[in-house]
Amino acid sequence: MMRRPPLEWWFEDFEADTRCLSVKAVGGWVRILNALDAARLRGQDTLDIEGWAAIIGADKVTSESILQEIKRRKVARVTFCNANVTGCNGLVTVVNRRMERERKERQALKLRVRRHRLKRRGNGPVRDCTDPRARAVSTYPTDPTDPTDQQIKKKEQPEVPPELNNATFAEAWNRWLTHRREIRHPLTASTVKAQLGKLAAVGSDAAVKMIEQSIQNGWQGLFPVKEHTRGRAAGGGRGVEEIPYAGANETIGTEL
Repeated sequence: MMRRPPLEWWFEDFEADTRCLSVKAVGGWVRILNALDAARLRGQDTLDIEGWAAIIGADKVTSESILQEIKRRKVARVTFCNANVTGCNGLVTVVNRRMERERKERQALKLRVRRHRLKRRGNGPVRDCTDPRARAVSTYPTDPTDPTDQQIKKKEQPEVPPELNNATFAEAWNRWLTHRREIRHPLTASTVKAQLGKLAAVGSDAAVKMIEQSIQNGWQGLFPVKEHTRGRAAGGGRGVEEIPYAGANETIGTEL
C-alpha cells in the first residue's frame, strides 16, 4: 500500500494563527488540520457536530466551543449551518485557507500542462473546471459537429478556390488535415490559406496527387509530383530499364 506523503507543517504560520487560541482550541485545531489534509477535497470538509467531536476527541459541547473559537479568531473559515433550516442538519464546514490555496494552484498547474500537451497534439480547447471531481473534456481529433471544438473557427477558415471545389479534392484535403494532426503539426489558418492557393495553381488532379504523396511518405509539406517508372520490352523478357531523369536524388520541388 502506498504511503501518504509527509504533511508540510508551516511552523511560523501555525504559531501566528494559534497564538490567540486557548490551549484546548490549539489541540483541537491540530486534530482538525490532520483531518483536512486527508479529506477528499483537501483543506475542506463538512461534518456534523458529532463528526467533528470524533475528530477532535471531545464531547459535542466542547467541540462546538472549539469551532466557535476558531471561527471567532479567524484561524480558519468555519461555517455553521442552522439546524432549523430544512436539509441543513446542523452541518459545520471548516476550510483551511493555505490548503485550499495550494489545491487550487495544483489544479491550475495541471490545467496549464494539459492545455500545453493538447495544443502540441492538435486537440481542441480544454474546458476549464474548478471542481477536481469534474473531468476536463476534450475531443481528439476535434469534432467538426461541435463549434466549440473546431481547431480553426468557421469565420477564420479560408474559402476553397473554385479550381478545387469538388468532392475528390475535399476528401483528399480532409485526409491531409487529419494527417497533420496525427503527426502533431496541425495547420494554422494562415498555412491553410497559403496551401490552398498553391494547390489551386496546379489544378485539382495534381493537387490530389501531391496530397496523397505527402501522406504516403509522412511528409509535413506538399511537393510537386514527379513520376518515373521502370518498364519492360514489348516482346517480353527482361527488357531494358528506363534511365531515371537527371537529378532524381535531389530534393523534389519546394514545400508549399
